[in-house]
Amino acid sequence: MLKKISASQFSGKDLMTISHRKTKRLLTSSAMKKKYVICGAGLQGTAVAHAFSLMGLGKDTLLLDQGRVGGGTTKYAAGFVGVYKQTPVESMLVKESLALYRKLHDEGHDIGWNQCGSLLLAQTRDRVTAFRRMKAAAVQRDIHCEWLQPEAIEKRYPYLATKDVLAGIFIPEDGTILPEKLCNVLVHQCKANGVTVVENCNVSSILCKAGKVVGAETSIGRIDCDYLINCAGLWARALGKQSRPVVRVPVQACQHHHLVTKQTELATNPMPAIRDMDASVYLRVRDGGFLIGGLEPNAKPVFEDGTPPANWEPKFLEPDWDYFTPSLEKALKRFPALRDVMLERLVCGPETFAPDGKWVVGEAPEVDNYFVAAGMNTMGSSSAGGVGKLIAQWVVEGRAPYPLYALDVQRFLPLHNNRKFLLARAKEVPSWMNQVPYPFNEFRSGRKLRMSPLYARLRDAGAVFGQVMGFERASWYESEENGKILKT
Repeated sequence: MLKKISASQFSGKDLMTISHRKTKRLLTSSAMKKKYVICGAGLQGTAVAHAFSLMGLGKDTLLLDQGRVGGGTTKYAAGFVGVYKQTPVESMLVKESLALYRKLHDEGHDIGWNQCGSLLLAQTRDRVTAFRRMKAAAVQRDIHCEWLQPEAIEKRYPYLATKDVLAGIFIPEDGTILPEKLCNVLVHQCKANGVTVVENCNVSSILCKAGKVVGAETSIGRIDCDYLINCAGLWARALGKQSRPVVRVPVQACQHHHLVTKQTELATNPMPAIRDMDASVYLRVRDGGFLIGGLEPNAKPVFEDGTPPANWEPKFLEPDWDYFTPSLEKALKRFPALRDVMLERLVCGPETFAPDGKWVVGEAPEVDNYFVAAGMNTMGSSSAGGVGKLIAQWVVEGRAPYPLYALDVQRFLPLHNNRKFLLARAKEVPSWMNQVPYPFNEFRSGRKLRMSPLYARLRDAGAVFGQVMGFERASWYESEENGKILKT
C-alpha cells in the first residue's frame, strides 16, 4: 500500500539529488541494461512509466530526462481534462485518464483534481448544429451531456454575458488538474514501484540493429534496452532524428499564451471550466484565481530551426500582449466581472502540435520496438493517463488493445516531417482545434506537396474553363506561401 503524499512533501531539489546518486552509480559500469527506456519525464513520460510500474514491470523500466522531472511544458499546462474529443478512441483514452486521476484523488494524493464539469458555448447556428451532433455522438460513447438553452445558461451562470449565446453543453464528467503536482505524484509512485529515474541525462543517439532498437547512447554512458518510448514533447522530432533510420515524429511547437490573475472572491464559487468555442477562448479557476487563454489564429511557431535547445526549460518565452489582447477582449466580453480582477502575469509557453491536430502515438514504422507518445495539441493533461496505459499494454502484449488508425504515428508520410511544411501547417492547427467540424473540411496550408501527374493539366483545363465561363481563378492556386512549400 503506497503512502499518501502531497506535492509539497518533496521538491525538485530532492528529485535532483536522487538522480545524481543514481548517475554516479551508472558511470561506474560500462553499460546499463533495462528492458523499457522512456525518454522524457514530463507528464506523458511519467504516465507511461507509471503504467509499466502498475503492471509489475517497475524494476525493468528506466525513465530519463535531459533536465528535471516535470521541468518542460508540464508546469505551464492549463490542466483541462475534457472527455469529449474528435474521435471515439480519444474519448476512450481520456476516460482511462479520468479513472486514474479520480483514483489518485480518492487515495488522498494532491493532484489538484476538481471535477467541476465544463461548459461549452455556441454563438452561431452552425456551432449549434455541431453541438447537436456532438450530443448524439456522446450517447454512443456513454458520455453524459446536458443541453442548455440561453435562458438556462443565464439562470445557472449569472456571471456570464449570454446575449449572443444560442446554446450550450455542460459535461459534468470533465474537470481540471494541476499538471505539475500530478507529475510529481506519478514519479513518486514509480520510484516506490521500482522504476529507475535519471535526470540531467542527454540522449545523443538511439542505437538500432537489424531494424530494431537495442539501446541509447547518453551523457552517462550506453544504455541497452529492448523497447524505447519517445515521450520527449518539444524534443520528440529531434529525438526521432537521432536514430538510423530516422523515425518520423512530425510535431512543431507554437507560442501559447494564458493569463493568470491574482486570487479573488469571484473564484471561490463553484464554477465550471468555460470554453467559448466560437471566440476560441477558455477560462478556469486555478489557485484561487483565474486562468484565461485562447487558441489564437495564425499561431507563431517557436524553435523554427527544428531543434529546441538542450536542457531548455520554458521559464517564460517573451509574452506578446498585442498578440494576446484579442483573446483577452473576448474573455472580458463573456465574463465582464474579470475587469475588476487584478492581473498577475501573462505566461507564454510552447505547445506542441501535429499536422492534423490529432495525437501521435504508436510503434514507429521505421524501427521495431520504438514507440512514440507525443504531439498532444494542448490536451496533454487529458491524454496522459490513458495514453500511458495504452503504450504499456501495446508494448507488453505486442499489439494495440484497440484500433488506433486516427492516432497512429504510421499515418504520416516522409513529407509530413518536412520542417518547412511543419512551420507552415503549425500556424493553422491551433485555431483549427476550435473550428466548426464541417464535413470534408481541409487545411489551407501545406498544399500541393504531393500531386498526381494529371494535376497540372487539370488545373490548366480548369483555368481555361473558368475564363470561358467568366469565373475568377481560385486564389489558393497562386498562394505565395504554398508556392514556397512546393519548391522545398
